[in-house]
Amino acid sequence: MTKPLDELKQFLGSLDFDARVAAAADDLDSTASSVEWQSDPDPFGLEWEWLCPPQPETTGTSLSPESPVSSKTPNRNFRFVGTARLTGIAASLLIGVLLGWLVFGRGVPVDQLQLLAADATVTFGPPRGGQPQPSVTVSSPFAGFATVIGLAPDRKQQLIPVSGGADIPVPAGGASAAVPLRADTTRAVFIVTPTPAAEALRRELDAPTAPRYSPDDVDDLLQRIQETLINKGHRRIASGSMSVEQTQ
Repeated sequence: MTKPLDELKQFLGSLDFDARVAAAADDLDSTASSVEWQSDPDPFGLEWEWLCPPQPETTGTSLSPESPVSSKTPNRNFRFVGTARLTGIAASLLIGVLLGWLVFGRGVPVDQLQLLAADATVTFGPPRGGQPQPSVTVSSPFAGFATVIGLAPDRKQQLIPVSGGADIPVPAGGASAAVPLRADTTRAVFIVTPTPAAEALRRELDAPTAPRYSPDDVDDLLQRIQETLINKGHRRIASGSMSVEQTQ
């Protein structure tokens, strides 16, 4: 039995396991050193550098210390970056549209909106009830229709023309006919628009629930008038105010 055991030991010794393992490791290392990660930063063919920015090269870890492997990090986040940027652009455009609609109403373009100055002249007729009867004539740089609002300290504003009344035409560069005001009026606000605006303003200023504006609230009143008319689509608005008190 001794002889077969000796022959088996000699055969196993001739196999040289260490050498075979080392050779296999060298083959694996050689194969790995020739492999380089490849990534397509723009698989959809968009060719947008801002959408798929180039990624910096990094040095990978080789399978053996003697054979460093140079590899590129796959751009796995370009889809998320591109989507985020497109979403941001869309959100900015939407915000711009909404702000334009809120500020200029019904999509009136900024370059078509004109806020101009109107002028007026006050005259006084024969007294009625012991007080002179004031009237105002309105002029404008463009042809249109006037709306006049008479203010007094102790009452609600008076809007002219009255409901169902005739419109007040204003010729370009000229003056309207005289518009009579109440005797207690101390200040007049006047507006000219290319089309009549009295009914639109009446719902805002002459309704039972409308706030009352005194002669000291002229700035707030003019702002309210302009916002209302812009929201109704008016592109050209001439406005102004003046004292109606008679000087001695």
